[in-house]
Amino acid sequence: MKYDIFIGRKDLTAEGGVYLFTMEDGELPVSKGNVFPVSGFTHIAVREEHSLMAVTGMEEDRDMLYMLKADGEELSLIDRSVVPAAGDICHVDISHDGRRAVTTDFRDGAIHIADLDGEGRIKGIRRVPLRGSSVSYRQERTHPHSCFFSPDDRYLLASDLGANRVYSVSNDGDPKIVGEWCGREGIGQRHVAFLGDIVYSLAEITGDIGILKLKEDGSFIEISLKPYMKGYIPDYSAEPVGKVVLPKNYLGSADIVVSEDGSLLFASYRQTKKLAVHAIDMSGGIDDYEMLDTIGLVRSVKVSPDNRYIFALGEEMWGQHGRLEVFERTGRLSYERIYDIVLTDAFIMAVTTE
Repeated sequence: MKYDIFIGRKDLTAEGGVYLFTMEDGELPVSKGNVFPVSGFTHIAVREEHSLMAVTGMEEDRDMLYMLKADGEELSLIDRSVVPAAGDICHVDISHDGRRAVTTDFRDGAIHIADLDGEGRIKGIRRVPLRGSSVSYRQERTHPHSCFFSPDDRYLLASDLGANRVYSVSNDGDPKIVGEWCGREGIGQRHVAFLGDIVYSLAEITGDIGILKLKEDGSFIEISLKPYMKGYIPDYSAEPVGKVVLPKNYLGSADIVVSEDGSLLFASYRQTKKLAVHAIDMSGGIDDYEMLDTIGLVRSVKVSPDNRYIFALGEEMWGQHGRLEVFERTGRLSYERIYDIVLTDAFIMAVTTE
């Protein structure tokens, strides 16, 4: 099988954009260069079934959304639009039906929903403001970190690190908040992953994982909430240490992913350079797990459809190099690193298969 690994860089110069690496038959990933040049923090989302990719960037001081046709290694521009955000877009996702894209913005305190036509052209963008605050550093106001479409596209789930909540927003003609879950103050929700109507919510500050049920009306039922780290768990209630990007007494959890077959869950922890591999049981529980050591500060995790490979992209931050690490499965919950590639300004990643 061939894997196309699209990597976004956080680069404000002409070197920014979407870089492509290909890996075939387990061989070392090969660089194909910058396949879509764009400046700014380059976020990426892909819907393979619609050959559709969403990319964010900046033109001068304007936030931009680019919709691309993804045909194997080839990317071509379908449409582009200014996003009325505040210069700090931090996530993008595409609905499963390919009819909408959504971005979040740290500073703007909102999500921005783009309506798409059948070809991926942008028909308009609507802003949905969020609200709230909590008790930790960077939680003095709303600070949405990500927004994902639910598997049935009925709702968008916005993880708000500042408000310390996951918001459920109706995905209809009048998008609005219809549900919210807090969990415990100060943990800082960052990303979610889905298994049917089960939602796994990862907290950036403490590494807690909340297991929730998303109800028909968009509200939540909390099933459990606890940390799963083996070893260091930071004292986030103490005075923040080193307020550069993230305090050193934050765990800096980043990504959470459910495998395509629903049997495994993966979560990355930047501060401790760990990647957790959880077995998902019949009830959706994840108590059985192992920890992998990473070299980089893994911000983005992708898994091959057969669970054979983990693609882990380490962000360039805290004086650490950006890097792509590839792990191969060796047992039920065990993987070993087979490749490690240093990548300047590495930031975010999307992976497609052929």
